[in-house]
Amino acid sequence: TIVGYAETTVGSHAFSYSGGLMTDLGTLGGGSSVAYGINNSGTIVGYAYTSGGPQHAFSYSGGLMTDLGTLGGLNSQANAINSSGTIVGYAETTVGSHAFSYRGGVMTDLEPYLASTGMTGDSVATAINDNGDIVGYASLSNGINHAFLLQAMAPSITSQPQAQQMAVLGSTVAFVVITGGAQPLTHQWEFNGTNIAGATASSLTLTNVQAAQAGNYLVVVSNAWGCVSSSNAVLTVVDRKSVV
Repeated sequence: TIVGYAETTVGSHAFSYSGGLMTDLGTLGGGSSVAYGINNSGTIVGYAYTSGGPQHAFSYSGGLMTDLGTLGGLNSQANAINSSGTIVGYAETTVGSHAFSYRGGVMTDLEPYLASTGMTGDSVATAINDNGDIVGYASLSNGINHAFLLQAMAPSITSQPQAQQMAVLGSTVAFVVITGGAQPLTHQWEFNGTNIAGATASSLTLTNVQAAQAGNYLVVVSNAWGCVSSSNAVLTVVDRKSVV
């Protein structure tokens, strides 16, 4: 299957071509669109103009074009997609254009991963392989563009939180994980399957523990290449009088 763009009577439209048939993929409500990539599952990516004017990255599958949105700015563009469905490209933010990866309905800004290498300006992701390695180019602090390679390093948990803990009413208890993977990593602790507001560090400390806090705790660790959940840590809360 071949993808690209072709002129119509009303503008240039993205197309797919297979078995001698060219299929018009349409737009996101605007006048034109361009397809740049396709994976083994037949999902097509590119950009299309919206009815409001800006161009947005899209994915196209099963006859449906989906708007992938932006990183807070006006425009975006998808350049490539791998076999697992991860899409890369660039999207405007409030301060410039940043490379992105898109998976599971979430667009992730790759600028924090590039900043550690001194690439703090505008950036574009141009391709991704089936291992998840991403290439593109980005600006250094002096404004000169350099090629980059972000090697896939999905998050991992090398030390799980303590599986069983017993706490006395009113005491303090802590859960800790040790993690690996490409930085930055994000953490979200859960209690009985519900996110704990503000609990986004590698450790969770509970003070003045109450009976209602007994239950299962775990943390979800994420980065641009995926996410992993820790094992459950079970907290039991007892009255001081019951402790011998």
